[in-house]
Amino acid sequence: LYTADQNVNNNRGATATRQNPGGNNANNRHGLECPEERDYYPYWHPTPWHDIAVITDESPRRCAYYQQESQNVRAKGYCTEAAQNSPESCVDGGGEWKEKEA
Repeated sequence: LYTADQNVNNNRGATATRQNPGGNNANNRHGLECPEERDYYPYWHPTPWHDIAVITDESPRRCAYYQQESQNVRAKGYCTEAAQNSPESCVDGGGEWKEKEA
């Protein structure tokens, strides 16, 4: 994640992003929204959510990609070591890579 010169409050996990550097503090949450999942859709880790609709103004360019990458149709993986974010770094870091089926 490219953070440039922003001070992202990194101890909040997926709630602190470049678009929301302070995380969801001061009770400014909006429903069950997770900013990182919103900003990086389709998200690369398993989530409890199912896609029912995607609204975009780039339909010709994005529709096929969203249909192929949605967790509704594609398994998503995660590491037992939270600091690792890919199968290779997970194994190298002593974790086990697991996949959640679509």
